Amino acid sequence: MWSIFLLITPILALGTIEPPPPVSEYVNRNTIEERWLNVSLNQFDASNTETFPMRYYYNNEFATSDHIVIYVGGEWSISQGWVTAGLAYELARTIRAGLFYTEHRYYGQTRPTR
Repeated sequence: MWSIFLLITPILALGTIEPPPPVSEYVNRNTIEERWLNVSLNQFDASNTETFPMRYYYNNEFATSDHIVIYVGGEWSISQGWVTAGLAYELARTIRAGLFYTEHRYYGQTRPTR
């Protein structure tokens, strides 16, 4: 019984989202930015205040609302291709959101060690 409810609820929620305008109506093109954010080195120890820079990409091509989509990187170096196409990109377009793609520590250029 609960499984049917859990499957139907997201489908019903989709009916309240307006369809996105065609891509040609967006004026912000080539809006991908590489950014860095200082994050906690050890989030399990509040007394440790050390930080390291974490790399991420931000695409504000569709950012006309307060919504955001965060695509969390895995065991690879992040690339701009994933903020210009794919599921997260389409979701950001549908809900008119900014798209963030974070790089996992120890992969790519995000190194918590000096």
